[in-house]
Parts: sequence; structure tokens; C-alpha cells
Amino acid sequence: MAQDITILVVEDDPILKNLLGRTFSGTYHVFFASNGKEALAILKEHTPSIILLDIMMPDMDGFTFMEQVNTHPEIAEKHVPIMIVSNLGQQKDVEHAKELGAKEYLVKAEVSVEEIVAKIQEMLSTGQSTTGQPTSSADNGSVESAQPQSQDTAPMQSPEQSI
Repeated sequence: MAQDITILVVEDDPILKNLLGRTFSGTYHVFFASNGKEALAILKEHTPSIILLDIMMPDMDGFTFMEQVNTHPEIAEKHVPIMIVSNLGQQKDVEHAKELGAKEYLVKAEVSVEEIVAKIQEMLSTGQSTTGQPTSSADNGSVESAQPQSQDTAPMQSPEQSI
């Protein structure tokens, strides 16, 4: 079942992208975008099961990305759940993200990769998947897998370490 799940990781930090890519490799299909503009282009072609979204990124930040998703009916109708994984941890940022449609908000300094994976599984098992259907019914089998980007040579942290 996990092989039918596609994750869109929208993150500009190459070390974190590499870490998440290695963590999800072999379990999920993964697409990567370095900013909101790239993520919107991917969403026009594919429907991921979930989006992991950073807030502070170049070109188009996470808040602007969510605003754009909400104003484009062809994307908004996909109902893809968004999980924020950001360094921003102020209550106003959390509230703003939730107002824009984020289902979960995690602060990078306070969460491990293992906890991110657990939250993904929790969100998908509670039916917060594409098109509002239970995860097992979502049609994601035709999405091609993107390979993790190997933009750095830093060793992978263990899942228990904070990201």
C-alpha cells in the first residue's frame, strides 16, 4: 500500500531533501520541489497523496504557495493535505498556515524524521488523502517516482535526531 503513496516534498534545503529522500526511498513515490513555483508546476501534472511544505523558501514561500493552491480550482479540487515542516514556530505562523489549509504544522527543531513519517502515516490513515477518498482508494499508481536528489555529501542523520 505504501508504494501507492506519493509525497511532494517542497523544501529548499538540500541536506533535508536528501535526508527525506533517503528516508522515503523504497517506501513512497517522491517528488521534490525547491520552492512553491516548482511545486505548483508538479501539482498541475500529478496528484500526490500528501505535501510536505517548508515555509521559508526562495521565489515563492510556503504561504504564497498555499494561497495559489486555493485560488487555482484545478489544483484546489485535488484536496491534497498539506503538512508544514518549517523553522517558523510562532503561533501566528501556525495559525496562518492552518487558515490557508495546512492539516499539520511541525517545527523542524522540535521533530525527528521518524515523527514526520509517523505523522504522514497518521494523516493518510485517517483519510486525509487526495480527492477526499480513503488512502487505499486514491489513484496514485500512475505517478512516476522521482529519485532523491543527491546534492550534498553529508551523512544521513539517524531518524531519532531532530532535523
